[in-house]
Amino acid sequence: MTGVQLVDHEAWFSQDTDIESIVKALHRVRTAVRTDEDEGVPPEVTEAAVLNIVASSSSRELLDEAAQVIAQLAQRHPSRSVLFLRMDAETGGLAAEVNAFCTLRHGADRQICCEQLRIEGRGSYASQLHSLVQPLLVPDVPVFVWWRGAPPIRTTMYRRLRQMSQRMFVDSSGFREAFAQLAAEVVHSTAEHCAISDLGWGRLEGWREQVARLFDPPDTRHYLSQVNSVRVDTAVQGYPTEAVLLLGWLASRLGWQVDARHVQDGQSWTCGFRSSTGPITCRIVGDHRNGARSGAITSIAMAAADGEFELVVQPDGGSVT
Repeated sequence: MTGVQLVDHEAWFSQDTDIESIVKALHRVRTAVRTDEDEGVPPEVTEAAVLNIVASSSSRELLDEAAQVIAQLAQRHPSRSVLFLRMDAETGGLAAEVNAFCTLRHGADRQICCEQLRIEGRGSYASQLHSLVQPLLVPDVPVFVWWRGAPPIRTTMYRRLRQMSQRMFVDSSGFREAFAQLAAEVVHSTAEHCAISDLGWGRLEGWREQVARLFDPPDTRHYLSQVNSVRVDTAVQGYPTEAVLLLGWLASRLGWQVDARHVQDGQSWTCGFRSSTGPITCRIVGDHRNGARSGAITSIAMAAADGEFELVVQPDGGSVT
């Protein structure tokens, strides 16, 4: 994390605590950072938060990854972050850690410090994130909620957090009922003035650009109206959400109508569309390539009249031909 200095000696930790104690510890850590003049730590400190970030998961590994991303993000967008680990347990309880991390840009004489809180909710506390997090947020700045893994969509906790946030980040590839749940979330979020961002859709930006570029030249553009088949290979484990999103994008851009619902056969899925020029057969095939991220698209092939177009990720994963 270039340019980020973790103030470890200002941390506070408790294995068994409550929200009142966490709030007091947060105040102590903030005060300590302002008065810290140890060697190597610039004495001029600016505390800043342009947003609150609440990240939640039932996986410690996924939450650790989120912490790294948020620390990087803080270099440009100072924030207070709350990382909440939901743990199944017979007995309820809270464990918490409060820390400050500071960003010092090269050549600057002032560091910007933010707070990061890690909370482990066990048992009944695991479902109380919506009420536990409220006293820990910086008032009067936006609240962004980031769910790592499958979010508990049908719970009161999830609904309350959606109501108190301005943006929810989800990953449709982790949804058990990917498109029914995603469509419902868009409707509910719009009604509650909360924007929803799907990271699964965001990962397709590069593929959408590459497909569009195939048909940018004037001598290939006419093939768009003649597409008759599409094949998408994906490193799938479960439902191929990203591949289906890509096919949906193609259909919406080219004016295709659903002609046949998708049918699963082992590790492949087939569906049909229809355009003004005829039917389009679409197939998604599981590609168990070593090293590919689960759900990642590895190739796209399109046939159009006498033309064939194909995009393939190279084995190193760093380029597409």
